[in-house]
Amino acid sequence: MKDLYKHIGLTTPSSDLSRIHRAIEECNAPTAIKEASRHILLVPNRKDVYDRNHKVLTTIGHIRAELSLNLSKLWLECNCEDFTFENTDPK
Repeated sequence: MKDLYKHIGLTTPSSDLSRIHRAIEECNAPTAIKEASRHILLVPNRKDVYDRNHKVLTTIGHIRAELSLNLSKLWLECNCEDFTFENTDPK
């Protein structure tokens, strides 16, 4: 799953559809990302499902970072690299 918010330049999910629309139009993302963003993020019921999945993958990504598991082969094969985060805890 792609992090569409990240690709269109929004740092967090937004409930403001006009803000999402502006971000899609102003971003330099590939056409396929823009189309997917329009198709998913501008349709309320699709956006609701996407936002739930986005929250789950973001949470998993942060947990994986804390456990230093982000570079595993399975995570990359599942196309979840958009949800890979740096471990910010200096141990």
